Amino acid sequence: GRHVQRPRIMSIYIGSLPPYAEEAKLVDVFQKYGRVEIRVCEGFAFADYREQREADDAMFDLEAMLKKDGLIAGYNCTLAWGKRSIIAKYVEELAAKKKKEAEKKERRMREDE
Repeated sequence: GRHVQRPRIMSIYIGSLPPYAEEAKLVDVFQKYGRVEIRVCEGFAFADYREQREADDAMFDLEAMLKKDGLIAGYNCTLAWGKRSIIAKYVEELAAKKKKEAEKKERRMREDE
């Protein structure tokens, strides 16, 4: 088969983080592999590297750490390549959840009348 080049993804998705996850704690762990920018969102974060090799090294080491200890920077989290599709899916799920909650609230208000 033709050689398929792996897309250059220099972003690592850190999922299942507690809402109080601290950026500094994650930076401590991820900066061992190279210059990194951490973006913490509600319940997840991204570690963005400048070099693919650095991202690969981080992913390799940290996945092993997760298997061994179940923790990274003291957090019980998950790791995945930070594909933009993951973000899109998360945003969609969040929007759907908010819509459901709004509908539920509306129904309750109607029932109270």
